[in-house]
Amino acid sequence: MSYIFWLCWSRFKGGFFVKGVLFIIFVVLFSFPTVSIYAQSSTFAQKEQMAGLAMQLRALQELVNNLKGSLSPRIAVAQTPPSTTVTFDNPVPAGNPFDFLNGLFNGINFGTGQWRWEEAYSVNSTNHIFFSSDVQSRSFTFSPGPRMLTSIRVFSDQSGTLTLTDNNSQTRTQLITTGSLQTVTTGWTQPSTSVTVTFTGGWYLGVDDIIYSDVSAPDTIPPSSPTNLTATPISSTQINLSWTASTDT
Repeated sequence: MSYIFWLCWSRFKGGFFVKGVLFIIFVVLFSFPTVSIYAQSSTFAQKEQMAGLAMQLRALQELVNNLKGSLSPRIAVAQTPPSTTVTFDNPVPAGNPFDFLNGLFNGINFGTGQWRWEEAYSVNSTNHIFFSSDVQSRSFTFSPGPRMLTSIRVFSDQSGTLTLTDNNSQTRTQLITTGSLQTVTTGWTQPSTSVTVTFTGGWYLGVDDIIYSDVSAPDTIPPSSPTNLTATPISSTQINLSWTASTDT
């Protein structure tokens, strides 16, 4: 580059001012490519550095996403438990109408000699149960239990007061009139092991459609926290992360 400048300087016949202008033009022309190349090289290095930082940020974000579910305690979500309706129609109790309904039937243990079953009678067009003798109360237990008694449907040829009680001292009382099937909803908040049915009209009470639900305790124990988190640099643009996963019992 110096030789070219000397050659132009020596052969140009202009005065000192003109040669000075020539010198400035020469400096600008030969310096600009160098500045441009340097700027491009600097920009490329910055882009490469930014790309490396972006990859590291993505790796850290992946770690956060993987750990988020493990570190957060489980929240119990209230759900409607499955229910069972005992209709005495499907299946039909063993034996013949007016026989005792003894033992376990559709998740309920009716004991021995306490209840009888019969076919359609009065306002009830389906199978149902009633007290086995002229008494004012009978009991049954859930098996397996406890279970949440939701409701029963009843009818009677004589008006009277029906009272449902359980082993937790929960009570539901309702006046039963003649001429229709009536639903008795307990409104209980605790599951029961045993239920006693009391009716002032005795064995004129017919019982059908016993609805109960399974009550499972919610999962309130959070999973353990992940441990042994390590970060292993692989290159200027890569970091490998590893950890021991959490457990959930």
